[in-house]
Amino acid sequence: MAGDDGLRDLVTEAWERCERVFARWAAQPAIPLHADLHGGNLKWHEGHLAVFDFDDSGLGVPALDLAICAFYLRGGEDEGVLEDALREGYAAVRPLPDVARADHEALVAARQLLLANSLLASTTANQRSEAEAYLRITGDRLRHWLGTGHFTRAVPAG
Repeated sequence: MAGDDGLRDLVTEAWERCERVFARWAAQPAIPLHADLHGGNLKWHEGHLAVFDFDDSGLGVPALDLAICAFYLRGGEDEGVLEDALREGYAAVRPLPDVARADHEALVAARQLLLANSLLASTTANQRSEAEAYLRITGDRLRHWLGTGHFTRAVPAG
Protein backbone atom coordinates (compact mmCIF):
# COMPACT_ATOMS: atom_id res chain seq x y z
CA MET A 1 0.00 0.00 0.00
CA ALA A 2 1.42 3.35 -0.95
CA GLY A 3 2.41 5.48 2.05
CA ASP A 4 1.70 2.73 4.54
CA ASP A 5 3.23 4.69 7.47
CA GLY A 6 4.75 1.56 9.00
CA LEU A 7 1.65 -0.57 8.42
CA ARG A 8 3.73 -3.50 7.15
CA ASP A 9 5.83 -3.53 10.34
CA LEU A 10 2.74 -3.11 12.50
CA VAL A 11 0.92 -6.00 10.82
CA THR A 12 4.04 -8.16 11.06
CA GLU A 13 4.35 -7.48 14.80
CA ALA A 14 0.65 -8.21 15.36
CA TRP A 15 0.79 -11.36 13.24
CA GLU A 16 3.84 -12.66 15.13
CA ARG A 17 2.14 -12.04 18.47
CA CYS A 18 -1.02 -13.81 17.30
CA GLU A 19 1.02 -16.67 15.86
CA ARG A 20 2.68 -17.26 19.27
CA VAL A 21 -0.76 -17.47 20.90
CA PHE A 22 -2.04 -19.89 18.27
CA ALA A 23 1.06 -22.04 18.83
CA ARG A 24 0.29 -22.22 22.56
CA TRP A 25 -3.27 -23.31 21.85
CA ALA A 26 -2.40 -25.80 19.09
CA ALA A 27 -2.24 -28.76 21.48
CA GLN A 28 -5.76 -28.15 22.83
CA PRO A 29 -8.55 -30.44 21.59
CA ALA A 30 -10.32 -28.99 18.57
CA ILE A 31 -14.09 -28.87 18.26
CA PRO A 32 -16.36 -27.76 15.40
CA LEU A 33 -16.60 -23.96 15.32
CA HIS A 34 -18.90 -21.63 13.45
CA ALA A 35 -16.00 -19.14 13.45
CA ASP A 36 -18.10 -16.16 12.33
CA LEU A 37 -20.93 -15.97 14.83
CA HIS A 38 -22.40 -12.46 15.02
CA GLY A 39 -25.81 -10.87 14.78
CA GLY A 40 -25.72 -10.82 10.98
CA ASN A 41 -25.49 -14.63 10.96
CA LEU A 42 -28.40 -15.19 13.33
CA LYS A 43 -32.12 -15.06 12.62
CA TRP A 44 -35.24 -15.78 14.61
CA HIS A 45 -37.46 -18.33 12.88
CA GLU A 46 -40.68 -19.64 14.39
CA GLY A 47 -39.55 -18.73 17.90
CA HIS A 48 -36.13 -20.33 17.54
CA LEU A 49 -32.78 -18.76 16.91
CA ALA A 50 -31.27 -20.05 13.67
CA VAL A 51 -27.57 -19.85 12.82
CA PHE A 52 -26.48 -19.63 9.20
CA ASP A 53 -23.50 -18.71 7.00
CA PHE A 54 -21.10 -21.50 7.78
CA ASP A 55 -18.46 -20.38 5.25
CA ASP A 56 -15.83 -19.88 7.96
CA SER A 57 -16.66 -23.06 9.89
CA GLY A 58 -13.95 -25.50 10.78
CA LEU A 59 -12.19 -27.09 13.69
CA GLY A 60 -10.57 -25.03 16.41
CA VAL A 61 -10.41 -24.39 20.11
CA PRO A 62 -13.42 -22.92 21.96
CA ALA A 63 -11.33 -19.90 22.99
CA LEU A 64 -11.11 -18.92 19.32
CA ASP A 65 -14.86 -19.07 18.75
CA LEU A 66 -15.42 -16.86 21.80
CA ALA A 67 -12.78 -14.41 20.61
CA ILE A 68 -14.33 -14.16 17.15
CA CYS A 69 -17.74 -13.46 18.71
CA ALA A 70 -16.11 -10.87 20.97
CA PHE A 71 -14.57 -9.16 17.92
CA TYR A 72 -18.04 -8.29 16.66
CA LEU A 73 -19.18 -7.06 20.09
CA ARG A 74 -16.22 -4.70 20.50
CA GLY A 75 -16.54 -1.06 19.62
CA GLY A 76 -19.53 0.34 21.42
CA GLU A 77 -20.08 1.78 24.86
CA ASP A 78 -21.66 -1.50 25.95
CA GLU A 79 -18.94 -3.84 24.66
CA GLY A 80 -18.09 -5.06 28.17
CA VAL A 81 -21.71 -5.78 29.03
CA LEU A 82 -22.27 -7.61 25.75
CA GLU A 83 -19.13 -9.67 26.12
CA ASP A 84 -20.07 -10.58 29.70
CA ALA A 85 -23.47 -11.73 28.42
CA LEU A 86 -21.76 -13.79 25.71
CA ARG A 87 -19.55 -15.49 28.30
CA GLU A 88 -22.53 -16.10 30.59
CA GLY A 89 -24.52 -17.69 27.78
CA TYR A 90 -21.56 -19.80 26.72
CA ALA A 91 -20.97 -20.95 30.31
CA ALA A 92 -24.61 -22.07 30.51
CA VAL A 93 -23.87 -24.64 27.80
CA ARG A 94 -20.25 -25.62 28.34
CA PRO A 95 -17.34 -24.61 30.56
CA LEU A 96 -15.60 -21.40 29.57
CA PRO A 97 -12.10 -21.97 28.24
CA ASP A 98 -9.35 -21.03 30.65
CA VAL A 99 -7.57 -18.40 28.59
CA ALA A 100 -5.27 -15.63 29.77
CA ARG A 101 -6.52 -12.12 29.02
CA ALA A 102 -3.55 -11.37 26.74
CA ASP A 103 -4.17 -14.56 24.75
CA HIS A 104 -7.87 -13.72 24.43
CA GLU A 105 -7.04 -10.23 23.14
CA ALA A 106 -4.61 -11.69 20.60
CA LEU A 107 -7.28 -14.11 19.37
CA VAL A 108 -9.71 -11.19 19.02
CA ALA A 109 -7.09 -9.16 17.12
CA ALA A 110 -6.38 -12.16 14.89
CA ARG A 111 -9.87 -11.76 13.46
CA GLN A 112 -8.90 -8.28 12.26
CA LEU A 113 -5.86 -9.72 10.52
CA LEU A 114 -7.93 -12.45 8.88
CA LEU A 115 -10.53 -9.99 7.60
CA ALA A 116 -7.88 -7.64 6.21
CA ASN A 117 -6.13 -10.53 4.52
CA SER A 118 -9.40 -11.76 3.02
CA LEU A 119 -10.08 -8.32 1.61
CA LEU A 120 -6.60 -8.10 0.10
CA ALA A 121 -6.97 -11.57 -1.44
CA SER A 122 -10.35 -10.74 -2.97
CA THR A 123 -10.65 -10.33 -6.71
CA THR A 124 -14.02 -8.60 -6.39
CA ALA A 125 -13.69 -5.02 -7.64
CA ASN A 126 -15.96 -3.58 -4.95
CA GLN A 127 -13.99 -5.22 -2.16
CA ARG A 128 -10.65 -4.25 -3.70
CA SER A 129 -11.81 -0.61 -3.84
CA GLU A 130 -12.38 -0.70 -0.06
CA ALA A 131 -9.00 -2.26 0.74
CA GLU A 132 -6.96 0.89 1.32
CA ALA A 133 -9.45 2.42 3.76
CA TYR A 134 -9.88 -0.88 5.59
CA LEU A 135 -6.13 -1.28 5.91
CA ARG A 136 -5.93 2.16 7.54
CA ILE A 137 -8.63 1.08 10.02
CA THR A 138 -6.78 -2.19 10.56
CA GLY A 139 -3.61 -0.28 11.34
CA ASP A 140 -5.39 1.97 13.83
CA ARG A 141 -6.99 -0.99 15.59
CA LEU A 142 -3.80 -3.04 15.73
CA ARG A 143 -1.77 -0.05 16.93
CA HIS A 144 -4.29 0.46 19.74
CA TRP A 145 -4.19 -3.24 20.69
CA LEU A 146 -0.40 -3.43 20.68
CA GLY A 147 -0.19 -0.24 22.74
CA THR A 148 -2.91 -0.97 25.30
CA GLY A 149 -3.34 -4.75 25.34
CA HIS A 150 -7.05 -4.34 24.51
CA PHE A 151 -8.46 -4.83 21.03
CA THR A 152 -11.46 -2.72 20.06
CA ARG A 153 -13.03 -1.78 16.78
CA ALA A 154 -13.84 1.70 18.18
CA VAL A 155 -10.53 3.40 17.62
CA PRO A 156 -10.49 6.96 16.34
CA ALA A 157 -8.75 7.25 13.00
CA GLY A 158 -5.32 8.65 13.31
